[in-house]
Amino acid sequence: MVRRPSFPEICLQALILAVMLLWLFELYQASQAVACSETIQGAKCYEWGPSGKGLEFWHYRSKELYLVHLVILIEMLAVGLLLPFFAGSASAAFGGLAALVWIYLSGNYAMSTLIY
Repeated sequence: MVRRPSFPEICLQALILAVMLLWLFELYQASQAVACSETIQGAKCYEWGPSGKGLEFWHYRSKELYLVHLVILIEMLAVGLLLPFFAGSASAAFGGLAALVWIYLSGNYAMSTLIY
């Protein structure tokens, strides 16, 4: 059953869509970029690998991990974007969004403990 989202849900969906478009652009840029250790100084690069600044985060360990992280993030945002259309009520939609945030955050923590 498809339902019409309420105004607060539509506002939240617009915000989710804006963030999703930013992450899609980031995914495109990251897929075309190289690590700073592999390029000349001053060129556009990402801090991947063992010498990067973001080493405390698991998704900066390599380009592949970073791209997988972005794809997972975009998939979670897509589910959140479609959730209000299929939830039974507004409270169920907001509860589902809260569950998605919790799953994403706990997934990042679980992944980082596996990699370390």
